[in-house]
Amino acid sequence: MTIIQQIIKSPPVEIWRKITRMLSGQKTLSSFDKKHPCIFVLSTGRVGTETLSALLDLCPNLLSFHEPRPLLYKMSKSSFQNGMTNCEKIWDDSFMSLRADLLESALASGVGYTETSPQSTFMAPAISRVIPGAKFIHLVRHPADVVRSGMRRGWYAGHSADSTRITPKEDCVVSEHWSEMSQFEKNTWLWSETNKWIYQYTSSLPEDKYLFLKAEDIYNGNREILEQVFKFCGAEYPEEKKINKILSKKYNRQSVGKFPEFDQWSSTEVDELKNYVGETAELMGYELKK
Repeated sequence: MTIIQQIIKSPPVEIWRKITRMLSGQKTLSSFDKKHPCIFVLSTGRVGTETLSALLDLCPNLLSFHEPRPLLYKMSKSSFQNGMTNCEKIWDDSFMSLRADLLESALASGVGYTETSPQSTFMAPAISRVIPGAKFIHLVRHPADVVRSGMRRGWYAGHSADSTRITPKEDCVVSEHWSEMSQFEKNTWLWSETNKWIYQYTSSLPEDKYLFLKAEDIYNGNREILEQVFKFCGAEYPEEKKINKILSKKYNRQSVGKFPEFDQWSSTEVDELKNYVGETAELMGYELKK
């Protein structure tokens, strides 16, 4: 049987793998490694994940996705709300059932894998268990900018994806008055709780398994920081003009919804921001001054 006949008789997913491998001219990998890493970006969202995905797509050793399907948002939220105690295998198997094809496609093509959207954030522990050597990028943005974006998008105010957003656990003090909290307060809580969770998780990992990254450094094209990102991904620094072309596009820039920029916030809003995110913002290296 010829190679073409073998491909034609294969399932659709396998056809994609074989054709991609043939075109790439690379050999199948048995597992991810330093030159072909498996990296997941952990974040709140609205932090430049699509821009980062476009930058990582410049790496010839990686298969880069921004928001691959099936979507993991609901499963990620559930893992946060319920934890993974006593049911780790269920979470592990669930994650692999939804990502095995993509991961295997990357390996079959002889490249690493990156996923930048926040949909798998709270699945990080399961990812570490099922993918030996998995690495993570903690991508954060100034809390005022994320909160403003969330307000403009209607997060916690009837947004179609609100059911996938985390809420306080029962043992959390905030849960007692969550229903009375304003949309603004809920968005500030979301930024703090998510980044605190990510910070605590990545702090438990070996230093070579995670990278802390500020969105502002991406937007500003900080050469030193971007070099760290590509090195973390096992890739050479791309041509400057290619990077600048991506940064000039301003991916997923928000154009709808109204909410003032931070320097126009009321003193009450600034105080509420400090109340909910102050400690976490300090950990992330952000000042809360207008």
